[in-house]
Amino acid sequence: MLAHFIHGYYKNKHPYRAVLGPVIGKILRLLKKDGILKEEALCTEAPSDYYRKLPACLAAIGTNQLKKLSNYQEKRKNEWKKWEAWCVSKKIKPSLIIPSSAPVLLRYPVLVDSSFKQKKEWAASLNIVLGVWFVSYLHPIEFDIIGCPNAKRAIDSCINFPTLFF
Repeated sequence: MLAHFIHGYYKNKHPYRAVLGPVIGKILRLLKKDGILKEEALCTEAPSDYYRKLPACLAAIGTNQLKKLSNYQEKRKNEWKKWEAWCVSKKIKPSLIIPSSAPVLLRYPVLVDSSFKQKKEWAASLNIVLGVWFVSYLHPIEFDIIGCPNAKRAIDSCINFPTLFF
């Protein structure tokens, strides 16, 4: 269902919709071809069953998960503080959190020198897996977009530390 809203945004609302609309449409069609998405994801109308309620068993699971949300968020905040201290100790500029915001804290993103990002020994020494974040303009597709210096900087310099360990 989310794919339908993403497609609608890039097709109709995004400032660069003339360029990105067809690209996102092509990505979604590839996902549909692979059986990952339904046909409804490619239209800009809400799916017919979008506003229906969840079955009782799924609603119970969802309600139970929502009860855990504040606990997970607190654990993630603690991890953010650890990564912030680590960045300060390594003379890396920590992430900026706007005081009036309420970030989700899924990852702790920092911009580093591109040579630092390329060397992965430091991640192994911290016993973390960085994952594949910000490696192309339209991940997972290798696609260059000319004239997007901030995106290029993120690709070259952004690393995301994990904020929740199980």
